[in-house]
Amino acid sequence: RDFFVLRDRRAALGILAALAVGTIGYAVVYGLQLPEARYLPDTAHIAPASPVVILGGLSFGVGMVLAGGCISGHLYRLGEGSLVSPVVLLSCLPGFWLAFSLWNFFYVKSVATAPLVWLPSKLGYAGALGLQLAALAGLAVLLFRKGSAVPQPAREPLDLRGVLREPWPAWLGGAAIGVL
Repeated sequence: RDFFVLRDRRAALGILAALAVGTIGYAVVYGLQLPEARYLPDTAHIAPASPVVILGGLSFGVGMVLAGGCISGHLYRLGEGSLVSPVVLLSCLPGFWLAFSLWNFFYVKSVATAPLVWLPSKLGYAGALGLQLAALAGLAVLLFRKGSAVPQPAREPLDLRGVLREPWPAWLGGAAIGVL
């Protein structure tokens, strides 16, 4: 949201860092559990590559940008006394009703018959990892070209007391979330 509204790339870079570190972690975990990636593991729960799933994800993202955040963010803002949050939360109800009403139809017509895309079965773990990291790096390059970084106050390089008191850089927080 900050990238689209404020042109601030920091939060988006944090998300990309979390995805990159998490992608590496998943590649290691799957590689250890299933050395040959010929088939999709039963426990992977990979969603089919359906246009309905892609459009749903895009509409969810656009809705978050327009609403100024996700539903859980508006729940805690509601507790802070935000006057916008009740409107946003009530506005979600028709969308939920519509989605739940139409889900079975779209699932049967599009999602259930869509192919499962498991990149490691085609490219191996190293190839899939390389492709995903290249895509994330490409998005990071776009962020650096199109966004701006709000200047941060200078800190001591090894100020250990400030680690728990001051905000971390977004990319470092994202990488920590990816590790988790």
